[in-house]
Amino acid sequence: MKAELEVIAGADRKRFRLDPGRSINIGRSRAADFQIFSGFVSRLHCQLQHDGKEWVLTDLDSRNGTWLNDERIHAHELKDGEVFTLGKKVQVRFTVLPSTAEVPAREREEDESGVVSDLVGREISGIRIAERLPGPGPVHRLRGHQPSLNRHVLLHAFRKDALAAAGLKERLLEEVRRVSKLLHPNILQIHDFVEHAGVDLVVMEYFPGSTLEEILSRRKFVKITEALGIASQVAEGLAYAQDQRQYVDRLFPSEIFVDEAGEAKLQFFRPPFPRQVEVRTLTYVAPEIISGGRLRSGADRPADPGAALPAAVYSLGAILYHMLAGIPPHEGETRDELLPRILKEDPPALRRVNLKVSPALARIVERAMSRDPKARPPDFKVLRADLRKIVSPAR
Repeated sequence: MKAELEVIAGADRKRFRLDPGRSINIGRSRAADFQIFSGFVSRLHCQLQHDGKEWVLTDLDSRNGTWLNDERIHAHELKDGEVFTLGKKVQVRFTVLPSTAEVPAREREEDESGVVSDLVGREISGIRIAERLPGPGPVHRLRGHQPSLNRHVLLHAFRKDALAAAGLKERLLEEVRRVSKLLHPNILQIHDFVEHAGVDLVVMEYFPGSTLEEILSRRKFVKITEALGIASQVAEGLAYAQDQRQYVDRLFPSEIFVDEAGEAKLQFFRPPFPRQVEVRTLTYVAPEIISGGRLRSGADRPADPGAALPAAVYSLGAILYHMLAGIPPHEGETRDELLPRILKEDPPALRRVNLKVSPALARIVERAMSRDPKARPPDFKVLRADLRKIVSPAR
């Protein structure tokens, strides 16, 4: 009996396909098959196992308990549609999948042929595909486990028909080769490229954390020390990429991953599909990118560091502003409303919206976000040095 778990409250929404042939552990640890990031969830919280007829949920002596209908349970045979709670906070729904439609309709709508969804539970090139992660196509994200190296991996899956347009496959391979050479603790590493029937897979380092975009959606403010730590780590990674002559001209919170310990990693890899920047993310784009008509983004890397680096510095400054201020530097409901503000207006003074921000840190953020590219730190080495003075001031 195939079934599915779905986190519906208390943590980031995600799903996990259950295979009757194997038991799965749920917890916040990397060792868990179904990872849920919450302080209410133990490292290995509970286990699900199929006894030949039913799925049995067993608590693994978790600190905050496993609950069903407000009662703490040790072991329970799950019924279709039941919702159990981890630590009285994280709600997980159990759903039996009909044998005639093992792939849910909502996934097939995003993956028209079901090619990507059907990978869950299979083993490809020594990687067992464990679950499909949230996110729209044409890029589909999966989590897998590589038993030979005892590690989890993140897979970006591209349907071959989505890469059929002229040059897209070549651009994808070029991006994979370029980014796979970047070996830095604050950049997500590419491990491999795998071709499978109907799908091409980019195999990447799996980092158990939330995107900064998710964090900002849950919290109004990020603590100053935490925000500084995140920005400093991203600057470290980009300073290294700069040394390798690899550049970006914009950054987004959705590309920055942060774990519970505050470690941050940047996803430098970008899929080759050109896409229009969404209204909600325009606030992180430098004015000269907007005025120059370069809003469409894809995997093409800017060749001119003199233009790209100050623009990317602006992006990181805008992201740091949002973490410290609790609001984006510029806001607007539509592109027509937002673009003129980015081009002509300064954001609200940082210390006016958060008095806890020191004058020195406010000056760094305001300089990074100057509308004049020449007034910003010219690259990430300079910005990194500025941030280090705040993180570790001279005694």
